[in-house]
Amino acid sequence: MAQRDGSIYLYLFIVACVLFMIMTVLFFLENSAKENILADKARVEAQKTSLENDKRDLNQTIGELRNLIAGPTADSADWPKEPHYMDLMKEKAERAINEVLTELKEPPRSYDSLIGCYGDIQGLFKRLLEARAEAFAKRDAAVGSEVKVREASDSTVAEITKANSQTLTSLQELQAKYEDLDGRSKAEKAELVKQLEKERDEHTEQVVLLSRQSAFKDTQIKALENRVEKLLAEVNKEKTDEDVEADGKIVNILSSSGKGWINLGRPDHLPSGLVFRVFQYTKGGKKHFKGQVEVQKVGDDLSEVRVIEEKDSLNPIVAGDYVTSAFYDPKAQIVFVFAGTEMESKDVTKDYVVSKMKSYGAQVSEKVDINTDFLVAFKNYENTPEYKAARELGVTVIRERDLLEYIGR
Repeated sequence: MAQRDGSIYLYLFIVACVLFMIMTVLFFLENSAKENILADKARVEAQKTSLENDKRDLNQTIGELRNLIAGPTADSADWPKEPHYMDLMKEKAERAINEVLTELKEPPRSYDSLIGCYGDIQGLFKRLLEARAEAFAKRDAAVGSEVKVREASDSTVAEITKANSQTLTSLQELQAKYEDLDGRSKAEKAELVKQLEKERDEHTEQVVLLSRQSAFKDTQIKALENRVEKLLAEVNKEKTDEDVEADGKIVNILSSSGKGWINLGRPDHLPSGLVFRVFQYTKGGKKHFKGQVEVQKVGDDLSEVRVIEEKDSLNPIVAGDYVTSAFYDPKAQIVFVFAGTEMESKDVTKDYVVSKMKSYGAQVSEKVDINTDFLVAFKNYENTPEYKAARELGVTVIRERDLLEYIGR
C-alpha cells in the first residue's frame, strides 16, 4: 500500500515535472513570439514612418509640380481630376511648340509625354534667345546704318545750304546786272523809238504815194472785174437764148407757196443754191421763158426749188415745164477740199462724208488748185494753207452744214 502510494506520488511528481517543463517551454515560446511580434510591430511602425515621410515628400513634390505647372496660387481642391487632363496639357504644349517651329520654318513634332515637350522647350527657348539676339544685332546694325545715313544727309544738307547761299549771291549779282542792262535797254529803246518816229515822218510821203498808187490799181482791177462779169453775162445770155438745152423738168409746183420739185438730185451733181431758168416749148419748137427757180434742198432723186421770178401771172410755172442753166453741167465732176482740224458734227465721221460724196460722183482733193469748186470749212479753218489758197484763187467756201445738206444729212 505504501509502495503503491509512493509510485503514485512518483508519477505525480514526474507529471508535475513534465508539466513544469511544458509550462517553462510555453513561457519561453510565448516570450519569444511576443518579442517577435514587438519586433515586427516596431518594423511595421518604422515602415509606416518611412512611408509617411515618402508620402510627405511625394506630396511636397506634387505641390512643387503644381506650382511649376499652374502657379503658386494653385489649390489641390481646384486641380482637375479628369484622367485625360495630362493629355490636354501635353497637346497644348505640343501645339505651342509646333507654332514656334512653324515660325522657325521647321516641320512639326509630336510627343508622348510632357517630359519630351519640356526637353524641346529648352532647346527652342535657346534658339529663340539666339534669334532675339540676332534680331537685336540686325537692329543695332540698322540703327548704325541709319546714323551713318543721317550723318551723310546732314553733311549733304550742309553742302546744299552752302551751295544755295552761293547761288543766292550769284542771283543777287545777276539781278544787279539785269537791272543795269534793263536800264540801258530802256534808254536804247527810247532812242530807237525816236529814230523810228523820225524815219516814219521821213517816209510818210512815200507811204501816201504808195497808198494812192495802190488805190488806183484797185480801181483798175475792180473796173476790169466788172468788165469781165459783163462779158461773161453777155456770153451766158447769148448761149441761153440760142443754144441752151433743157437740164431737167418741173415735177410738181405749189402755186400758193411757190415751192416745187425738179427731177434732178445728188447723182446729177446738182449744187444747192443754183438758179435755173424755166421755159416751155411752143409751136415750132421755140422756147418761151416763164421765170426762174432756185434750188433749196438737194435730194437723191428729186430736189426742192423755190420760185424766185415769174414773168406772167397768167402763164405761171407749172409741172412739166423745163429748167436750164448755163452754169450747170451734170457730167462735170465737182471737186471739194477740206480745211480745218475736225468736223463740228458728232453724228457723222469724215470718212462717211467722203464715201457719200464719192458715191454722188464728187471728187475730194487734198490741195486747192484752179480746178477746185468748193472749200469745206471745218473747225479752225481760218489759219490753214487751204483756206489761204482758196481766197487767192476765188474758190467758193461753204460751211459744214451746207456739205451735210448736199449729201442728205
